[in-house]
Amino acid sequence: MSQKQLTKSSSNRMLTGTIAGICEYFGWSPDIITFVRILYVLLAFGSWGTLIPVYFVASWIIPSAGQGQRRQGDYQEHWERKSQNFDSRVDEWTDKMGQWSEDYSDKWANRYANKQTNKKGKRKIKEAEPIIDEKEDDWSDF
Repeated sequence: MSQKQLTKSSSNRMLTGTIAGICEYFGWSPDIITFVRILYVLLAFGSWGTLIPVYFVASWIIPSAGQGQRRQGDYQEHWERKSQNFDSRVDEWTDKMGQWSEDYSDKWANRYANKQTNKKGKRKIKEAEPIIDEKEDDWSDF
């Protein structure tokens, strides 16, 4: 005795494969599946769109065709592979950003570290020397 499982169609899809999956569950032919799709669209718009959320809820509830085998497999291995892939991508990204920031800081540090000219580049800027004023609070110059 074979048990049928209601799943979304993986081969006969227009949007998510929900209608085709339901029709395949009942054993209907591809011609009837096309007719059911057209009928559903007409009913959806004829009911002022109330059947459109029903379709998306059904597509969310009904599992995809390949998920049944994954449920029987080991979830731990699946998530470990995903986490290792994520970790390796984050490490690559971190290395790239670290190299980029080093290149950027070196570029700007070298550009302005020893530059002693003004914006036009014609003459050198003098180093500022502190003014030693003998009169500390002499405001007479102003």
